[in-house]
Amino acid sequence: MDRKRRKLLTLRFLYRTTLFLGAFSIGLVAFYYFGNIQSFLDSTQRLLLALLSVVSVILALVSVFTVVPSVFMFFAGDRRYLLPAVVSAFLCAVAFACAALSRAIMIVSAGN
Repeated sequence: MDRKRRKLLTLRFLYRTTLFLGAFSIGLVAFYYFGNIQSFLDSTQRLLLALLSVVSVILALVSVFTVVPSVFMFFAGDRRYLLPAVVSAFLCAVAFACAALSRAIMIVSAGN
């Protein structure tokens, strides 16, 4: 009897969480961009930036926790974990960039 091989439940959960948070971050960046074009209130823009900063930090942490076991599983001989490792590493870099950029914009817009 040949059972279907499935990915580990923890890695599937972490990968899906990484994808969700990545899509949410991209959505927040889009809302901020279109809010600048349509002249949203500055308090709304600051709220979007603060939310983007928090979500980006959480995304960076979750994606690091996804990359490490995925790489270990890949080098252990299971080739199915290459794509989640690459995507999570890319989203980790995007998260760090979004967090740094959103914090920089918040500092510059504060005017201190």
